[in-house]
Amino acid sequence: MNSLKINNIDSTKIGRYLNIITHAKNYKERIKNELKLRLENEPTKKQIKWCYQDYLKFYVKYRGSLETDYFGTNLYLKSDFIRQNSFATYQRNIWRNSIQDEKYWPIFYNKTELYQNFPEFLNRKYMIITDNTRLEDINKFIKDCSNKIMSKVSSGTGGKGVKYWDFSKKKNINDFMEYYPHNIPMVIEEIVEQSEDLHSFSNFGSVNTLRIVTIVDENGTPHVASAGFRIGLQKSIVDNFSSGGMAAPIDIDTGIIFHPAINKMGKEFIIHPDSKKQIVGYQIPDWDNYKKFALKLAKKFPTMRYVGWDIVKSKTGKFVMIEGNKDAGVDYLENGLLYGMLPIYNKILKGKSK
Repeated sequence: MNSLKINNIDSTKIGRYLNIITHAKNYKERIKNELKLRLENEPTKKQIKWCYQDYLKFYVKYRGSLETDYFGTNLYLKSDFIRQNSFATYQRNIWRNSIQDEKYWPIFYNKTELYQNFPEFLNRKYMIITDNTRLEDINKFIKDCSNKIMSKVSSGTGGKGVKYWDFSKKKNINDFMEYYPHNIPMVIEEIVEQSEDLHSFSNFGSVNTLRIVTIVDENGTPHVASAGFRIGLQKSIVDNFSSGGMAAPIDIDTGIIFHPAINKMGKEFIIHPDSKKQIVGYQIPDWDNYKKFALKLAKKFPTMRYVGWDIVKSKTGKFVMIEGNKDAGVDYLENGLLYGMLPIYNKILKGKSK
């Protein structure tokens, strides 16, 4: 459908310019706050002004890319040559939407749908709670899980809506039902006991997952396109980058972590601040089998073509899918690198090596 023309001016362009003006007014303070988080010293007026003006150019050129893109992968420190090859801008959405089968999106947006479609890859007890679920059945499930469970809101992302429950202590079923009323769809599941090698990086509560991104090429062959090690911090129940954790890129051929882990503020960590374990140079044990598991996941819905899988290995040696993310970002991949992932992903998409 053609957009409305007003005095020979495209109305969609008018709307876009109005949006830019509104955006400019609202985001100056946020730019200032982002700089405060990232700079050792208080940002000067000159620094704030330069960064604000540069961000507005970035926003216009990359068609509404947000400050989370601009700062999330350190694009505010990088040249436009790198920015135009970054997978962190609006280009990700256009690229992803052009190759994914839209009818399968609901499976990856909703945890209950995801669990129902990938039961053979979960390798843990779980229960989907609906309006019709009986309280006594929830109680029985909790007891079967030794009174310790994780609960997840079906539509939660970025670690939001995830909560740990220990019913052997003060928590009881009434607290649980007050926190998650019956009209909110959710999943409850047993606690995954992770293999000690990766859990030892942060064994304070969170499971430290591997995010493995797969791309199915034009010939229908799945490839491991990129990978990262996501690590939690003390008192954290999730390892998500967006929820305060950190992540480091993994070389997909060797399984070696080749760059410091970074958190949401762009701070780098060679050594984990809590466990004191060295991150850079660490080789992921059993890396080839992690990749094989990810490729099996990719084959389940091959027309989705681009998915980020969160995977752990349990103490029993079984691989466990925690989640499948259709909107997988590249914050931890591109943040400290002097290149963007877009050309690499395009090569894989065409059936070529990375």
